[in-house]
Amino acid sequence: MLPERVAVGKVVGAHGVRGTLRVAVLTDFPERFRSMEELSLFGRGDRALGSFPVTRVRPVPGKNQMLIDCEGIDTRDDAEALTGAQIKVPRSDCPVLPEGTYWIDDLLGLEVVEAETGRVLGRLDDVMQTGAADVYVVTGGDGRLLLPAVGEVVRSVDLRQRRMEVSLPEGLPGR
Repeated sequence: MLPERVAVGKVVGAHGVRGTLRVAVLTDFPERFRSMEELSLFGRGDRALGSFPVTRVRPVPGKNQMLIDCEGIDTRDDAEALTGAQIKVPRSDCPVLPEGTYWIDDLLGLEVVEAETGRVLGRLDDVMQTGAADVYVVTGGDGRLLLPAVGEVVRSVDLRQRRMEVSLPEGLPGR
């Protein structure tokens, strides 16, 4: 079952002294932030932290980040307390993605299996956005495995079965 909400941003810190949130953009549609009327923030375990009316949004030049001011987040301490919170929107507000493209929230928790052998490598626990290609963080019995999110590695994704098949690159530990 797919989550009802999708993460589009993550609070990475405060900017200035007036409660401005510095937000890492987790969507290919960053323009959506300009039309947001409120931010719905969620902490660990998808715990709702609150919704805050947006008063100002501006991009950070040269970075995949936004600076966002909200009513009720008035000091640097308020903003810093929200570091790590995710900004989520209802799935119904999301555009339809092209074939072979997925929302990060849909990938989290997938069972990751080696395509050639069927060996279970673990669960996809995180997606690191590096700029060039995302990196999938898989945690399992052999520890933590970092896999580039490229076609040569990711062979198939089945959201209904909650399963991803991968081919491990040469030289990767565990291969």
